[in-house]
Amino acid sequence: LIASPIASGSLLRIFLAAYADAVGAVKPLMGLLMLAAWGIFGVAWVMSQLIPWGGEAVPDGPVRAGERVLSEFVTVANGSISNTTGAYAVPASVLTVHEPPSDAYSMLLAMGVLAGFGIATFSVGIGHVAYWFPKSSQGSVLGLYGGIVCSAPGLTTLVLPHILEAFGLTMTYFCWASCVVAALIVYASIAKNSWYFQLRGRGFGQEEARSKAEEFGQEIFPADNAFQGLSTAASVWQTWALTCLYFTTFGGMVSLTGWFPTFWHEVHGVLPTTAGSLAALFSMGFGVVRALSGPVTDRLGGVPTLGLALSVMAVGALLIAMSRDFSTNLVGEVML
Repeated sequence: LIASPIASGSLLRIFLAAYADAVGAVKPLMGLLMLAAWGIFGVAWVMSQLIPWGGEAVPDGPVRAGERVLSEFVTVANGSISNTTGAYAVPASVLTVHEPPSDAYSMLLAMGVLAGFGIATFSVGIGHVAYWFPKSSQGSVLGLYGGIVCSAPGLTTLVLPHILEAFGLTMTYFCWASCVVAALIVYASIAKNSWYFQLRGRGFGQEEARSKAEEFGQEIFPADNAFQGLSTAASVWQTWALTCLYFTTFGGMVSLTGWFPTFWHEVHGVLPTTAGSLAALFSMGFGVVRALSGPVTDRLGGVPTLGLALSVMAVGALLIAMSRDFSTNLVGEVML
């Protein structure tokens, strides 16, 4: 259940990015948002069949066990739990579960796969943004785009606990899905493909569309055959080296965003709400650094910037692994 949305979104990134290079990003991105909203509404509906409303206090153990499972669905659920006298008072929507329907697991799995389609919007959006800007500003623009996107887990970590506490888990899913629908409406209202794709959509040939788009200022264009472009990229060893680095760094970011609340709560004994805020510091800091790294990359180049970033991350990891001092661990988290 935890892996299904992450796996579906990650795999779709590859194919949808290539497809967007063939037809433009607007339609694929809108389709992904619609399917993601459908999946989240589906999860919310299944949860509404399993979970009633109300509130009660229960011992720590069951909450922690359920919390670890639910946190991957709602990014970080830890912040919704407030410390009381020997127990954690949380909405019964997190605690009391009805006898599940026989197909509840399959339905949640399928809806989770659909919800994960939203993850694929990242790679589609990269091409959408890149084609609108000149080569000289690609680092700054894509760094800003990636930074804003990657700050979302941190913002969610801060906001989500209050929604969970106020409305319960089921309604939180409905709120989440409604936000996706709102984003879809806004995007559909204002989004435009780059000049090249607009001209192609009006019937111009590839060369003529490219020529006219250059007159409008467009400097970056997709390969003549998007999937051929993927094959060409796959034949270059540097592509695989960068893929391995991204696999490690982005995968680590996702994992640490879910793990840091548990780390701060269990290792340092802070309240779960405080642990959630400390975790948000990590993921939001990730987004800020990613945005700032764009101009640095434009100035220094990609390889030196990457080497510097990985070196700082390595020091941060050592500070967390080798010490249990609160301040040292906090510095390590920021460096990561």
